Amino acid sequence: MSLESWDEAFAGNAGILIRPLERLRLGITYQSEADFKFGFRPHLTNLGPGLEFIRKQIGSAKINIPMTEPQQVMLSAVYELTSRFSLMGNVGWQNWSDFGEFPVGISANNQKTIEANLHFSDTCQIAVGQQYRIGEKWTWSAGFAYDSSPVSKANRSATLPLDRQLRYGTGIQYQVNRDVTAGVASEFVDTGPGPFSNRRGPLAGTLQGHYSTNYLDFLALNVIWKF
Repeated sequence: MSLESWDEAFAGNAGILIRPLERLRLGITYQSEADFKFGFRPHLTNLGPGLEFIRKQIGSAKINIPMTEPQQVMLSAVYELTSRFSLMGNVGWQNWSDFGEFPVGISANNQKTIEANLHFSDTCQIAVGQQYRIGEKWTWSAGFAYDSSPVSKANRSATLPLDRQLRYGTGIQYQVNRDVTAGVASEFVDTGPGPFSNRRGPLAGTLQGHYSTNYLDFLALNVIWKF
């Protein structure tokens, strides 16, 4: 059985930046939530003739799953120690509890809707970093961030082992000319051991464990064009 769907959603960003001191900049940004409405019909293959009844029942039903990308707020600060070296940091909040609750609807002869709850909690983030200008053209950045876990051990899924996250990032930018800057950045994320202990009833028993390596790597290319 395969499931496939796509949808588009719209969200907005708003922010303000102030300079209370010559060397200090403070900012706050808000990103609104984005609501996706996925809908698909299951596609079944390789079923024997005895299961044709199941094909007709499931294949004619449409599954609707709305999903919300969480809203978030971030406060940030940058302080220029020298003309070449700056320190920065931020604190943030993300509304993951809203992401973890969604209704699953089945459109068929008998309409059914099930409220799914992943028991997610809102998360917070703390990050620190530095930026150093090398000569007139190059700028090197590096930083560290901590994200709290959106789900507890008892509610964590073995297929989605979200835990606390430790993020290590670095990148370099090159000023091509007055208006264009290009760069490359990498990030290593330690998503924690992700321990889980799911009680599934007296017949299924308890599924529990953890992950010895639970890492993510990101690589990004970026271009800034001022006009």
